[in-house]
Amino acid sequence: MTKFSEIDLTKVKTLTRAILIILGAGVVLTGALLAPNSIQILRPFLRRRGRSNYERERIRQAMRMLAKRKFVEYEEKGGKSYVCITKDGKAYIRQYELDTMLFPKGKWDSKWRVILFDIPETYGKARRAFQQRLKLLGCFTLQRSVLVYPYECEDEIDFITSFYGIEKFVYLIRTSDLGRGEIRARRFFGFL
Repeated sequence: MTKFSEIDLTKVKTLTRAILIILGAGVVLTGALLAPNSIQILRPFLRRRGRSNYERERIRQAMRMLAKRKFVEYEEKGGKSYVCITKDGKAYIRQYELDTMLFPKGKWDSKWRVILFDIPETYGKARRAFQQRLKLLGCFTLQRSVLVYPYECEDEIDFITSFYGIEKFVYLIRTSDLGRGEIRARRFFGFL
């Protein structure tokens, strides 16, 4: 049996996140995690191949870490133990998805995606986080509450607004003309 000190914790964290994401996707894992398919599902996240005891111990350690953080819990059904993701685990996955999100790029179709928002002060923290996130994703600020992006990004905007709970205050418009802001936007995105 592998000792805890032999396990690389940076790899366990990656494996832990992988297990949580797999659970979030609805894959059922048995509590024992000894079934051959459980290791197969996680194989891309396991660095050392050919040592199944080592792999199983890494999976068990990752599961203990998830349970300790209350991201997963065990349920008994029909005499078997199953791993279920908790509300906190789902929230962690959503935050991870937000943090790793990138807006798509490609060949420009000459259409601007204009993101307009009028978020009330009661949602001030969400408004600031939303605006900052759009800037980090590469949007151009045309005005304080108007940002522009040249590629399709509707799904990403829907996800971000849903994450912050501000979807009813945000609008996405496609247009081929930005008026006086066109030159500045083209310069920002390198289209001049």
